[in-house]
This record gives sequence, C-alpha cells and structure tokens, in this order.
Amino acid sequence: MAIEILRIEGITKKFGGVVALNNVDIIVNEGEILGLVGPNGSGKTTLFNVITGFYPPESGSVKFLDNIIASSKKVLKPHEICKMGIGRTFQIPKPFSSLSVLDNVLVSVLFGRKESISMADARREALYSIEFCGLSHQKDTLSMNLNLNDKRRLELARALATEPKLLLIDESVSGLNPNEIDGFINLIREIRKKRGITIVWVEHVMRAIMKTVNRVVVLNFGSKLVEGSPEVIASDSKVIEAYLGKKYVL
Repeated sequence: MAIEILRIEGITKKFGGVVALNNVDIIVNEGEILGLVGPNGSGKTTLFNVITGFYPPESGSVKFLDNIIASSKKVLKPHEICKMGIGRTFQIPKPFSSLSVLDNVLVSVLFGRKESISMADARREALYSIEFCGLSHQKDTLSMNLNLNDKRRLELARALATEPKLLLIDESVSGLNPNEIDGFINLIREIRKKRGITIVWVEHVMRAIMKTVNRVVVLNFGSKLVEGSPEVIASDSKVIEAYLGKKYVL
C-alpha cells in the first residue's frame, strides 16, 4: 500500500488578477519519482514555491508527513520547511559564486539540517554529497568557474546535503547535451535507489522525464490537466493538444 509523503489539496495562488494555480490537488507517494510537466507559465515552479514557503496560497493546503506546512492561514518559512525534510533545486543555479564547491555544500550541511553537526562531521557529509553527484574533482573550484552541467550537479549536491526526505528538482537538464542529460537521469535514479529519497521533477526535456519517472502530472494554465503513467500521458489527446504537439514515442 502506497504511503503518502506529500498531499497538495485545493491549492490556489494568484498574482493580482492572474491565477497561477487553480485548485490543484496532487498526492506524492513515498519512494516514487513524480514528473511534473506542462507549458511555460502553467504553474510548475509556482507550485514548488508554494510547497517550500516562498509564496503563501490563497486557498488550499500543503501537508508534508501529516504536518500542514502551507495554507491560507499558516505558512512555514523556507528554512523551517527545509529542516523538516524538503530540499529543492532552482531552474537557474544559485550557488555562492565566490565560495568553492566544498564550501557551498558545507553551508547546506551546517544550516539546512534539523540537528546540529560538528565541523568535522559536516565536512565528511559535504564530501559524501559532492562525491555522490560526481564533483569530487571540482571540490576546491570556485562555483563561478563551473560549467552549466557541474553547476546543476552542485545544486543537487547542496540539496542532498540537507538530508531531504523529499527532493524537488526544477529543470536540472535544461541546456545540457544528450550525454549530460543521460548522466543526470542516472544520478536521479541513484538518488531514489541508494538514498531512498522521494522526488518530484519539473522538466521540459520529455525524454528525460519519460525514461525516469513512475507517474506524471500535467499542469496547464494553472490547473491539473491529467495524471498517469508515462505511457498513458504520452498518448493522451488533451496532453498532446496542450503540450506535446504530437504523440510522444517512448
């Protein structure tokens, strides 16, 4: 029987007169990789921002491990949500540019976890996340000098260093070449397999999504259009019309 880790119920978010999210319901089950797709402006990143405390919703609620973390009456702060066990990456990598890869990840270990940790243990944990994400050879490199692929890997390493139970990944393979995309697909699979972390992945590169996720939710104009397995989504006429443009061949 599936165990819920995240429940999004009736989330509506407006910016002035623009409805960015309209009564969105999504359940994320422990241990799955859920793909979240849709056209630009469909509300995907806005939903991440509601889940992580950046935006308060007008209505609805977000429940993580049976704790309400966001509603119209109560919104926890981003650092509180992070320490509860939700990590995230950003579409545009946002490292501390003047710090090394190691120091960037150390910040996450020291300030992103619920429990305090010694500097020696923090360094060991940071090095583990760096190695896991394939950046050991870059640990002393200033983050401003990394290429895009390594900056995106650093985003993942920083998020993993907070010890999340749920990881929200926002367009990690955008702008990467096919070999780099394949590397990220393998890395995301390993995050779930070896570290047991549940993942919600926003992505426009459909090849990556369809090869990796267990289930797909499609947003369109701020509303949930449809959800189902990659096979079902790839041939759904509403998804083809709103997003894919043609039937996607798996």
